[in-house]
Amino acid sequence: MLTNSAPTIIQHINQLSQQLEVFYPAREARNIAVWVLEYLSGSSKLQIYTHPNNTLSPEQQQNLLVITQRLLQHEPVQYVLEQAPFFDMLLSVNPQVLIPRPETEELVQRAVQYLQQTEEQNPQITDVGTGSGCIAIAIKRLLPKSGVFAIDISEGALQVAELNARKYQTRVSFICADILNEESVAQLPGNLSLVISNPPYITLSEKQQMAKHVADFEPHLALFVPDDLPLLFYRAIARYAQRALNKGGALFFEVHEHYANEVKQLLQGMNFGQVTIYPDNSGRQRIVSALRVAENIQ
Repeated sequence: MLTNSAPTIIQHINQLSQQLEVFYPAREARNIAVWVLEYLSGSSKLQIYTHPNNTLSPEQQQNLLVITQRLLQHEPVQYVLEQAPFFDMLLSVNPQVLIPRPETEELVQRAVQYLQQTEEQNPQITDVGTGSGCIAIAIKRLLPKSGVFAIDISEGALQVAELNARKYQTRVSFICADILNEESVAQLPGNLSLVISNPPYITLSEKQQMAKHVADFEPHLALFVPDDLPLLFYRAIARYAQRALNKGGALFFEVHEHYANEVKQLLQGMNFGQVTIYPDNSGRQRIVSALRVAENIQ
């Protein structure tokens, strides 16, 4: 009697998980393996485990070999599969953009809660350094009456962001601009209720301590700042916010946990009010907010 000797999907998950445990924690390795097999098989995790004898087609097995090789070269699974979850979305990503992370969802939630409390009907919002568009698109979907602008210096990143906006039928105005260039900044939108950003904040000296799948693959333009200028982008974005925010408008930053107090002091020194540090769900100081409280900020 002939039997089907092909490995089951669950066996593929187990094997890939074991291979990835060389450089990922066991739980993360397992999650990646499940995600890959869901992607390849077109089945949900529930379907995979309720049909334990299901196998991959020969073509799917070949694709798994290719994916496995890329993962074993430390390439992030999000780039391999060209997708990353963010809230209820599955955004397109590639090496032109930073991979969206759960901490950034918390940044969006904090900012949206603030705007909802103001009860402003049509808030105008700028996302600086939009990357994949995750922040801008999420805010627009949560606040459909808002006007959202999304800025990035990278044309490649803006192409990805525009693709994601079309995918989720979200109207966002994308602008290619350099926040470090005063002439460029002078052309950016004003009369805003919110400026929000997850800017580069990792110093170059920290690169050696970072995981290879981050340091070797994600865009350095979106990650790193010089060792002697860790607040480079915070200062530039805050200067833009000084001009662009209406009185009472808010500035929300995602920050390096080691520089939260420095960002707070920077904003206080620039005469922003109600500067607040928020912990993320892991208890790390990762979000800073401030309000424009003066008519004329120096």
